[in-house]
Amino acid sequence: MVAIASEQKHEWLRGLGAYETVDYHDAQAMAAIEPVDVVYSLAPGSFEAALKAVKKGGILISLGAGSADVEEKVKAAGVRFAATHVRTQREWLEGVIDLAGRGVLLPTVSEVFDLKNAAEAHRALESGHTQGKIVLRATSQD
Repeated sequence: MVAIASEQKHEWLRGLGAYETVDYHDAQAMAAIEPVDVVYSLAPGSFEAALKAVKKGGILISLGAGSADVEEKVKAAGVRFAATHVRTQREWLEGVIDLAGRGVLLPTVSEVFDLKNAAEAHRALESGHTQGKIVLRATSQD
């Protein structure tokens, strides 16, 4: 697995199984990446870059779809496309919750915020620099 992320996330991504990491700020390194068979894109706004990274005949998997013209773009690129919309996949989400509850799936938690600080949590998420999940705690630890 090759992971493309900011440099501060490289060690974490190698720990998750990436054998190579590339800093997306490094234009030369990004240009040197050869297209791959499968791209799993989790970053908001990364659709165009992800599409360029997939070989013709490859697969692009996205957490949520981008713009309305996605279907047209993937067809023109000659790739297959699948988008995951958790809101519409209740059974799948319940399975994920069960796995997490049993300790099989261990999500990385970036930060925990009290619910009263939800706006601050949202700003952290919007920054694009979190490394893992943001958790909102319903009860204060005060």
